[in-house]
Amino acid sequence: MGTQFSVPSDEQWSELPRSSASRFSMSVGWTVLIVWLVGFSGYFTWEFMRSDEPMVAKVLAFGGWTGIGLLLLGVALDRLKAMRTDRYRGIEK
Repeated sequence: MGTQFSVPSDEQWSELPRSSASRFSMSVGWTVLIVWLVGFSGYFTWEFMRSDEPMVAKVLAFGGWTGIGLLLLGVALDRLKAMRTDRYRGIEK
């Protein structure tokens, strides 16, 4: 009960990028990653659908990935909605 909590300084608390170069590299990195992921997924889907695999194998393969993708999309949509209405959004420390 008597332990004192030392409050970190403002420089240690913030999780935002600290320089414009860091912000730029992070935004470009996320953009490249998202574009690559969409392109790779589209190419993989196209090639898999063109293959001679039986339809059951295609459904089994895409069913799991589609389910995971939809779950992640649902979480992302919930987080985006919560971010817009979060009353503590602009508060730091």
